[in-house]
Amino acid sequence: MVYGKQSRRTEASLSRSRANTPVRTSGGRVARIVGTMVLLLVVTNSAFGEFIVQPIILKQQVTPGKQNVRLNFSLENISRDATEKVTLRIADLTQDIDGVWTEVRPNDPNNKVDLSAMKSCKDWLTCTVESATVDPFQKIPATVIANIPAGTRGFYFAALVAETEPRETDIDGPYGGALLGMQYLVPIILEAQNIPIPHRVELTDVDLIYQEPTVENPLASVQGTMAIANNGGTYSRLTGQIRVWRWQQGHWAKVAEVRLPDNGIIPGVKLNLKQDLGVLLPSGRYKIEGYLWVDGRRGNGINKEIDFVGDKVASGKAAMAPIDLDKENVFIEVTPGATRTGQLTIGNGSEDPVTVNVEFILPEHMLHVVNGSGIKGEDLGCTDWVTVQPPQFTLQGYGRRTLNLIVRMPPTATQYSNYYGTLRLHATYQDGSPAGMKTAQVCLKNGKATATNMISPMSLNFASLTPARYMVTASFLNNGVTHVTPRCKGILSPAGEPDAKYQQFLMTSEASRQTGIFLPFETRTFSGVLDVSDMPLGYYRLTVVLEYTGRNSSGQISPENQQNQMLIQVYEENGQKMAKYAEWDKAPEGARTKVNIKL
Repeated sequence: MVYGKQSRRTEASLSRSRANTPVRTSGGRVARIVGTMVLLLVVTNSAFGEFIVQPIILKQQVTPGKQNVRLNFSLENISRDATEKVTLRIADLTQDIDGVWTEVRPNDPNNKVDLSAMKSCKDWLTCTVESATVDPFQKIPATVIANIPAGTRGFYFAALVAETEPRETDIDGPYGGALLGMQYLVPIILEAQNIPIPHRVELTDVDLIYQEPTVENPLASVQGTMAIANNGGTYSRLTGQIRVWRWQQGHWAKVAEVRLPDNGIIPGVKLNLKQDLGVLLPSGRYKIEGYLWVDGRRGNGINKEIDFVGDKVASGKAAMAPIDLDKENVFIEVTPGATRTGQLTIGNGSEDPVTVNVEFILPEHMLHVVNGSGIKGEDLGCTDWVTVQPPQFTLQGYGRRTLNLIVRMPPTATQYSNYYGTLRLHATYQDGSPAGMKTAQVCLKNGKATATNMISPMSLNFASLTPARYMVTASFLNNGVTHVTPRCKGILSPAGEPDAKYQQFLMTSEASRQTGIFLPFETRTFSGVLDVSDMPLGYYRLTVVLEYTGRNSSGQISPENQQNQMLIQVYEENGQKMAKYAEWDKAPEGARTKVNIKL
């Protein structure tokens, strides 16, 4: 939000990012920012994206009845010359229907949150700092103190809200001289449980929505929607997939298939997630299939038929052509000031001719985000340097065509080791009806710069599948400026024996519908199955190791890994081996030692 000097409020257009943590605008006097995911005004300057709160989520396992649990965070000003005055408070936390973290405002007449159904830990928390002045390049540590009531079990939520004092800016245009402020909303998630709680997250409906053109969005679109309810007590990670068929000429023709971005859902919340199908659909009879994955495990699905009122212009086949690419990623090494080329081959697997239009954009998850080092996603874009030839062409039935990517890297592009873009290839039939879309990532390697990988562990959980078998899920964030090709494994070893290995199991990101290279600013979830049926009773370290290739200080390629750990206890109940969470202070000495294992 932007306010003029004479208390006249003007709303600027705001964009939402889902790369890591969703964001939304609030009804107050500030622009809302969740964690380090910056929400940028259409008129941007150094007033935004130069103050951050780390980490972006405060998540911790806690023991019922334990007092003075410390949740540490920091306030950091990465501006060169501006001092920030920050106030801090604790609020209740929920999500809107789009999955966006939202502060609960009890006195807001538009508030529709059922406060009685919330699992709030707001009253357990105290922030040690109520206000702070953060000078340029200064980092101030702070702590939230939690006192956990006895008998607590499950997930509980609150929000740490950090708000900067509005100050006058030098923005050119209609907001010149306005007072601008920012608000960070950092989710606080406390997990107080012993035996893992099974999730009760369900897909309840799927549908199609036709969006008419508007002033803000001049292009019409068709969106697939998924209604999801969390009737249990877990905070679960979600991914979804929608497939759409159209009834034509006596059979069902597939017209779209999309994956919904990774999202989270808290207890008692109902979401209605949406995703642009990438094609315009005419009115007619359609079949929709929706599939849900919860915490890396396949959930329920829905199959329904609808009479859809769609676009009046779209007509004809409106079916997906089997367009194929010879590669998912195009890697090009180039130096500042030089020109290089890359190639991509596209094929038409149908007998009907299609016209292909090429679009080159910044990867969507890198829009309007800032990492922990203050680097914007847009800083790593190369869309202005790459020319695709030809930008439009026709593929005859079963024909193939090579695309040339001409890279002219400016001499000034010396700061980062890698730059990225996404190729979108839109296919249409000769009558103008859509025939589907394919994408490929373009990765430019700057031969004059090196970078250190920055992969950070985000979460580690396990949930019961069947007796003695548990689904382990772990999330990692690529907080750096270069991609990696990851491999992930779970390792179970006796507590107190750092070098001992008892069991290993493969973990993949296929269940979360995330494959290929791991790009900057991306969060990826891996899952695998742990079987404790043959394990002796006792305490074990469960370590998830993400391995990838990096470069050392001399520029040589070397293996790297990032790890996350928890302590579990294997016990027996009614003759059946089971596992539950355990506290580190109950384990044998050395149980939390980092495991250095090559996969």
